[in-house]
Amino acid sequence: MSIKYLHIRAILVLLLVFSFGEVCGQQYPLESYQKSVDMQSLLFRGRVERRYAYRYQGTYFAYQDKYVKGEVYFNKRRYSDIFINLNSHRDRVSVTKSEGQLPVILDRRYVEWFKIGSRLFVNIGEDEYQGLDAGYYEVLSDVGDKRLLKKIYKEYKEILERDIVEREFLSKVDYYLEIDGRVEKVHGKKTFERVFPQSKKELKRVNKEVSFAVKEDKDLLYKAYMEVVK
Repeated sequence: MSIKYLHIRAILVLLLVFSFGEVCGQQYPLESYQKSVDMQSLLFRGRVERRYAYRYQGTYFAYQDKYVKGEVYFNKRRYSDIFINLNSHRDRVSVTKSEGQLPVILDRRYVEWFKIGSRLFVNIGEDEYQGLDAGYYEVLSDVGDKRLLKKIYKEYKEILERDIVEREFLSKVDYYLEIDGRVEKVHGKKTFERVFPQSKKELKRVNKEVSFAVKEDKDLLYKAYMEVVK
């Protein structure tokens, strides 16, 4: 085999390599892939949300211990393919890529809103509303310039019985009406009647028509009120 032939063969091989690299670069852009990986790493960068070590009754999460599929708007970017939960004892949200992996606590400074399943939560900042503490609030209703917010607290209690310490988390819930940039704490139907005096008849009708089960569930009852107030 001549030297000239070997040179030609080497040049052809190099041309094929460069052509293949250019095609691969077009089909699988490295820069775009790297950007996607970097954005994911920003979301999952933080302290691990570890399970409480002691035995207890109830749950310190908002609704259930299990992480649920959801989404979050974090650092000006929306993430959908995640599992998420809210620790209502510490008021912090954590996410994981899958149920088997350790969840990571999100830096609240970059969280705007998130969803646990179909439940929407918003992050209320310091001094954003007079009379409303900073933290995560569930949005039960959003109608025009009116929102009904729900704040879930989990209070830790210890009870000593027969030399045994019983630990449990108790739920405490507050509701707030947000109207035209101001906030009113809800204390039942009277709050709705005071804030919406023109809707007293409609509120009275709701009370008559809804079932006993709805009356016992403040989430459902207050949402029914929100549907009729003007």
